[in-house]
Amino acid sequence: MHRLFGLAVAASLVAGLPGAGAAATPCEALAARAKALGPQAWSDGSQALGPWLQIENGDGEPTALEAALAKDPAVLKATANEDGNWTVTVERMPGSDIYAASTFQGTLHCQTTAFVEASPGRPARLIDGPPGVGGEGGVCWTQSADFARVFGQPAYVEHGSNSDTTADEDIRIIPWADGRWGRACTLKLRYVPAFRVVARKCRDAKACAALDRKILAIAEAYGRQDQNAQGDAAFAYPSGRTSEAVRRAAAAAAKRGVMESPNWPGFGAEADERPVSSSGLAYFPLKLGSRDYVAAISPQGVGWRASRVTLLILYSLEKGALVPKAGYAVEQRIGALKSVAAQ
Repeated sequence: MHRLFGLAVAASLVAGLPGAGAAATPCEALAARAKALGPQAWSDGSQALGPWLQIENGDGEPTALEAALAKDPAVLKATANEDGNWTVTVERMPGSDIYAASTFQGTLHCQTTAFVEASPGRPARLIDGPPGVGGEGGVCWTQSADFARVFGQPAYVEHGSNSDTTADEDIRIIPWADGRWGRACTLKLRYVPAFRVVARKCRDAKACAALDRKILAIAEAYGRQDQNAQGDAAFAYPSGRTSEAVRRAAAAAAKRGVMESPNWPGFGAEADERPVSSSGLAYFPLKLGSRDYVAAISPQGVGWRASRVTLLILYSLEKGALVPKAGYAVEQRIGALKSVAAQ
């Protein structure tokens, strides 16, 4: 079984949380505690809430009952896995006879879950799962859902970053009490990104010296855009007026980039080990000092997949051809908590 994102807090702590009255939801109580933490606490995201949002580890060996549920024909059918091609992971709701049997299928690793009530010596039966899990898009890619304890009560929790290019999180909590699912709430965590260069390949020392002073600002400006909505849209960075030839070369490269991603240059020192994603790939003219260049920028990732690493390739225009002069990789990390809200 995979590791729970986890949430288990003693119920007695809730009353002591700032701003947490008797009617506070778990998300409201956690939001109050989050606001009291300093910026240094958030380097690992929601793990900053560890004292109150404790991680449970579901990596142990399955019990005999869990192993049997993973092969149960009704479970396989309910998880669209009649042929048994997908691995079934089974988790138990803490302190209950309720189990979640899940498969992760397809390119987006979408989670399909069947909920089962079972105990040794008794036949298992399918039960209704929590309402609204995954919304319209399902629980996919960067997100998953697991059982947990929330303020001492069992719950089902959707968690994970909101996309592969952001650390922002919407943690949805659906409590279980008195034999039924309760009202869901969502803890919304938004972060201030921090950027650092993690790789730099250079063939033009003068250009790189100038780009060193701009690269973090360029990556930050690019990160403010919605990469998934960019497609072949132009990305502009205000570096000064460039020549018509360079602007045309950038526009022509952008059209080609729709079907073909460039190579991140290693210049022979190392293999070109960083794949350039086609999601959000953009070309733009860039002035460094008195010279004009074309730059390609995109998340690191294979095909449409992306990540929180931004790649930039710097080209000079030589006899109508783009010649790579530098390659930068800039990692986006969490700098601080920007905002927190409970809904």
